[in-house]
Amino acid sequence: MAESLEQRIKRLEGYVREQKPWKEKCEQLERQFADIRTKIYNELKGEFDEERKGLETERNELLGRIDKLEKDLGQFKAEHEALENLRKLLIPEAGAYAPVGPSKTTIGLEHKELVVNIHHAGEIEVEMKTTTKEGQMMYCIVNEMPREGWMEIELIKKLLERGWNVKQSTVNVTLRKWAAEGLLIRTEKGYRLPSKVKFNIEKE
Repeated sequence: MAESLEQRIKRLEGYVREQKPWKEKCEQLERQFADIRTKIYNELKGEFDEERKGLETERNELLGRIDKLEKDLGQFKAEHEALENLRKLLIPEAGAYAPVGPSKTTIGLEHKELVVNIHHAGEIEVEMKTTTKEGQMMYCIVNEMPREGWMEIELIKKLLERGWNVKQSTVNVTLRKWAAEGLLIRTEKGYRLPSKVKFNIEKE
């Protein structure tokens, strides 16, 4: 028996109703995927920016060291030239004079004393709190890391044990910054605390 027009319309309406939830589900999944993609992009961009800042800091440190070496080299050359001139005066070359009779040699020397004045400013206090990433890192370093030295991954594990989730890129950049500021010292094992710096833990 042939299907009537009204039956066909009802059948199509039923099919549309069945497909509607699937369409809504697909749209929901697309929105969730867009949110996840945006979140991942923002996290990667943040890590990249932190890593770039760390590289710029390290580059500036190297440029400063190069400038100092160039200045030291210039001073060394000047001192070497002065010593060479003095040697020529004190030890003339063979045949430069004949021992015919008494002779008189006058040597002019300029003596300068080096004076270094050191003005000690006393103690400089650096405040940190465990409500910040830097404070959490320094708390673990002072209380739980070995004095002879430790590696970056060891510090990250200690932070996780205390429930402090600090990104590896943040740890890397912060440790290099502290090493440049004198709060840490680089070693073969990674880093260690300087023995002459006081670290006090105060509970609020």
